[in-house]
Formats: sequence, C-alpha cells, structure tokens
Amino acid sequence: MKGRGFRLGLGLGLILAGCGGSGGGSSNPHVKFGIDWAARSRSLSAPSSAFSAVATLSGAGLAGADIVLEVDRHADPAAYSQTYTTTERAKKGTYPFTIKFYAQEGGTGDVVASGAADVAIVGDGSGIGTISVDNKVASVTVEPDQVVFSPEAVDLGFTAKDAEGNLVAVSPGSGFWSQVDGGSALSLAPDGTATGLGRGISNVVVTVDGVASPAVPVEVTANADADAVVINFDELPAMSTQLSGTFIPEEDRLSDQFLSTEGITFASLAPFVAVAKMPAGSAPSAPNSIAGSSADGHILYGHDTPVTFTFSDPLNPAAPGFTKSFSLKGDYDGNFNNVVELDAYDADGNLIGSTTAHDQGGETLSLTFDAPVIHRVVFLGAPGTNDGVALDDVTFGPVVPARAQSGHYRLSTGRKRKATG
Repeated sequence: MKGRGFRLGLGLGLILAGCGGSGGGSSNPHVKFGIDWAARSRSLSAPSSAFSAVATLSGAGLAGADIVLEVDRHADPAAYSQTYTTTERAKKGTYPFTIKFYAQEGGTGDVVASGAADVAIVGDGSGIGTISVDNKVASVTVEPDQVVFSPEAVDLGFTAKDAEGNLVAVSPGSGFWSQVDGGSALSLAPDGTATGLGRGISNVVVTVDGVASPAVPVEVTANADADAVVINFDELPAMSTQLSGTFIPEEDRLSDQFLSTEGITFASLAPFVAVAKMPAGSAPSAPNSIAGSSADGHILYGHDTPVTFTFSDPLNPAAPGFTKSFSLKGDYDGNFNNVVELDAYDADGNLIGSTTAHDQGGETLSLTFDAPVIHRVVFLGAPGTNDGVALDDVTFGPVVPARAQSGHYRLSTGRKRKATG
C-alpha cells in the first residue's frame, strides 16, 4: 500500500547515548538506547506494532565495523519501557544510524516502521532525542553524501522529523522519490530504489505526507571491485626521441588528460611526465611509454625524478579519490643490478604499501588492498638520473570518492549482536 498506508500503533521513544564513566564519559563509551514499547493492538489483521527492533550504527565499532543492536519486546501486550546496552564500545564521532522495527521476534517478518539519521556519539548523554511514528511529519531531508556504485541498485535513505525536531519512524512506502536531473547517471524508482547507469550526479527529492525535501545530489561512481583500468599511452602524442635530457615538447606532456574520465593525474619534478615513443621491442605495449621530468621540463628516468600518480574523484577533481589496486610495467631494456620501487600513500600522506623489483626488463610492480585506500602512488627508478626505467601499462582499480570508501552509500544491517537488557 503506497503512502502512509495503515497507521502503526508503535508509539515508541528511543534515545541513543554513550554510557559508562563520569563527567564527559569514557573515551570509547558503550552505546545504550531505550524504547517505550506501546501496547500491542489485536484489532487489525496487519501487524499494528513490532515484536523486535534492530538498530545499526554504521562504522562506529572500535575496529570500524557496524554496531548492531537487536532487541525483542516482551510477549505481554501491555505497554512498558526498557533500556538496552550493548557490550561493545563505540568510537566517538558521527555515524549513519538506522532503526528498523519488525513484526516478529529476532528481526524477522515484515518491516513495519523504520527511521534513519546521522548520530553523534560524544560521550555520556549524547543522543538523538525521541523517535515517534504517530507525530505529523514537518520536515524531510534526503541523507547527504549517498553514493551509488554503477551498475548496482540500492535503496536511498531519508530522514523525517516532526515540528519539534524528533525523528519520525515511518511505515514502508511512505516516501515517494523523484529526480530533478541526472537521468543518464541514475535510474530512480518512486520507492527509492536507485540503479547506477554511469558516472554522474543526480539531484533527487523525496516527499512524505505531502512534505517534500530539498533536492540533494546523489553521486554515481564506478564499483571499486569492477574491472581495472589500463592506460598504455599509445593514443597520446609522443616525443620522437626517448633520450635522457631531451626537452619535452608541450604537446608530449601528460598531466590531467585522464582526470575527468578515470580520476588519475601524472607528475614528476615538473607537474607533468613525458610521453615518449620507444625503440621497437622496448615498450610492453608499443610504441609509447612515460618517464619522469626535471623541474625545467627535460625527460629523465632515474631515482631523482620519480613519477607520481594521484587519484581524484572524477566528478569533483578537488576531492581525493581512492583505488584498491595499482600496477605498472617497466620497459624491456633491463639492468638487473638496479632495483626499482613502487610506494602507495593514503590521503594523509601515510605510506601504506611498498614493493621493489630488479630491473630485469618488463618487470611488473603491483600493490593491492582489500579496500579502496590508495590515494597516491610514487615510482622510484634506479639511482641517478639516466640509467632508469620507462613505464607502461599503468593499471588500477576504478577510482571512488572518499565517502564511497566507508560504505556510507549503503546502510548495512551487518551481523546482528544481541544487546543486554
């Protein structure tokens, strides 16, 4: 049934807070919440209240996992209140919060109401106020910073509040979704199911009980686990000579030509690298490879002129981007006595991975992580400036924005953990 449908007799209140310690609370507080369970009605054939609830704080665990609280109400249909405390502690910070109420025990059966908001855990006494299902909706907002991975389909989230600013848990089908623009990037069903079609931005609106939200952008990006991108440089203009010390013509410089499509930029001591045509049989993917540049624009191959690869959000180049994997190949003119190095860094400049190899000719250097954490990669050639390596077949996983790293695009229910009563 679309719209608000049947009105549910939940009449619940919920407060989420850190507990334990005194004053400002412990550095990693436990999380507790209370529910005022309303009396259950037997007058409707459909479920008129819930037998269980599952609350999720996404990424709030000390190791970054979700904190999931599952609670069952008493079998007695009389109204009562109870406070629940998880055995887990939470990191202080702000996290996506969802609560879903189920018709049966153990978080099973129909979802009869739900609510979502961003929650700040700052210590003892922090919380989100009271959650209601009976109050009139006064304002609706689309959850910010939602990201859809193309070609996946996800359910977009929104927050409904009453006139006092309390979160309102609404029954399924309460929100009607529409797009302002961005139809080429996102397909959006009226129930909020969003399917990624390709990189882009779509501004969306949700309406609950006739109250419409402001338009909010939803970003569609590549799936971090999708097929890797391979750049072999062969379609680019290239220097006719690859000799070290040669001045790099402007048309043969590579910097941000792939930024808007793949989210990668290239630099050396100069804010660009050289694209050079290699001798026959020298380039893994003939004919072109890339090499470093001196500050004044001359092609050089050694340790003193590293090649730097930086990732940015293709839809917002000012924002950092991240990938799970990176690799490249050296040219076939090797010198086994030399050792080359590949280093990966996160957005804070921390070294997160490194690998080395002998320059045996055609060597591959690779770095791979379980999550998209690589923001920058630096290749260091052989000592000196001349006896180095030209690079080819630069390969990396799809680049995603920072908010897609954390999974905020999807509010996972995670693994359920029982709370203590």
